[in-house]
Amino acid sequence: TTDSSCTLLTSSPTTTTPTLSPTPCPGDYLEVHVLTDDYPDETSWTLTNECTGGIQQSVDTEHYQTPRSAKTDLYCIPQGQEYKFEILDDFNDGICCGEGEGRYRLKLNGDVVASGAEFGSSEVTTFGSCPPCSGDLVEIQVLTDNWPKDTAWTLMNKGTGQVEAFVAAGDYTVGNSENIHPYCLAQDQEYVFEITDEFEDGICCFEGDGSYQVSLNGEMVSSGGEFGSSDASTFGSKKKAKAPKESQGTGLFRSDGHS
Repeated sequence: TTDSSCTLLTSSPTTTTPTLSPTPCPGDYLEVHVLTDDYPDETSWTLTNECTGGIQQSVDTEHYQTPRSAKTDLYCIPQGQEYKFEILDDFNDGICCGEGEGRYRLKLNGDVVASGAEFGSSEVTTFGSCPPCSGDLVEIQVLTDNWPKDTAWTLMNKGTGQVEAFVAAGDYTVGNSENIHPYCLAQDQEYVFEITDEFEDGICCFEGDGSYQVSLNGEMVSSGGEFGSSDASTFGSKKKAKAPKESQGTGLFRSDGHS
C-alpha cells in the first residue's frame, strides 16, 4: 500500500547508479537499491513514517522476481520526517550469504542512511527526525504476541467522538515485534484508547509476552497486556471539546497508511 504523498520516480533493473528523474520533488529523494539472492520472491520491505504512524511505501514479495539481480527504486517522500525502514525475508535467512550474495542500500538525498545483507527474518533502520509537535503528543507502543493479526486498537476523542487513529485486525503481521505510533493531536482534549483481541485472550501471557503502553507528552497514561476481548482507558483533559473545522493533528491514521 502506498501513501498518496509518496511518488515513485523511476525503477531500474541495472547495477549502475541511476540519474535522478527530472520530475521535480518537493520533498526528499529516497533511493532503495536491492541486489537479490537466489530467492528474490522471499524479500519485501516497508517504509513507515514514524511521525504519522502511516506506511509511506512498501513492496511485497512479488516486487523482486529475478535471482541475483539489482533493482533500484526512487521515491519522492515528505521532507523533514522520521522514517523506519524494515526489510524482511520470508525464509528467515536474510539475503546473504547462504543462498547468494544479496544486499540492500538506502540513500536519502544522496547520503547512505541504511545498508545491510546478513540478517534473519528482518532488519530495521530508523533515520530522520519528526518536527516539533504544537499540540499534544500521544504515543502508542504495542509489542505483539504470537498472533499479531488478532490485535486491533482505536484512539478516540471523547469530546467530539472522532476516531483520531486506529490499527485494524490484520494490520500487525509480525509476531513479538515492537510497534511505535506517535501522533500530534489537538491540545487539551480527553481521549479513549481501546485495544481488542479477536481470540479474546489479550496479548499476554498465553501466546507470547505482548504488552501495550500509551503516553501523553512523554508521561505514561495507560499500559497493560493481560485482558480478555478488550481493554480501555481514558486520559487527557476533561475540558469539553469542540469539533474542529480542521484537525490540528495528523488526521486519521492506520498502520497501512490510509488516511
